Amino acid sequence: EAIERAAKAFKATGCVRADFVALCNACGVVPHPSFMPPRETGEEDAGEDPTLVVRSMLLDRAASRVLRFVLPEATRLQTLRISGCSLDVEQLGLLRRGLGEACTVTTLHLDWNPLELPHDEAGAAELLRLGAEAKDEEELDELESSRR
Repeated sequence: EAIERAAKAFKATGCVRADFVALCNACGVVPHPSFMPPRETGEEDAGEDPTLVVRSMLLDRAASRVLRFVLPEATRLQTLRISGCSLDVEQLGLLRRGLGEACTVTTLHLDWNPLELPHDEAGAAELLRLGAEAKDEEELDELESSRR
């Protein structure tokens, strides 16, 4: 995919917002507004804020894929808060891959995201059948944990 190819050749600066926009531009993805650097006010830049908050903004998969490659190189980011952004399980997996050992994020907040599994008709029918056959609460708990 274009994002993975661009990420291999990308030279990060350590500033998550600037790197996000630069990688988006390198791979032809429109940057998500939540990750845009703040407008310059004419004052001297005191450095990047160590906290990135994305609140009540729908995050698309392209933004999640770009963020996955930017996070390991974001040397100044300490806190990441993604709240009410309708993340799904795939996006959470991308985020997890970005939060590896090299990542400096020490605090992660993921609240008010449904983290829903993609709907699988055949799997849902099978779960309903197995759920109806479950004899006790313990079997239902086992069935529920097998969904994850």
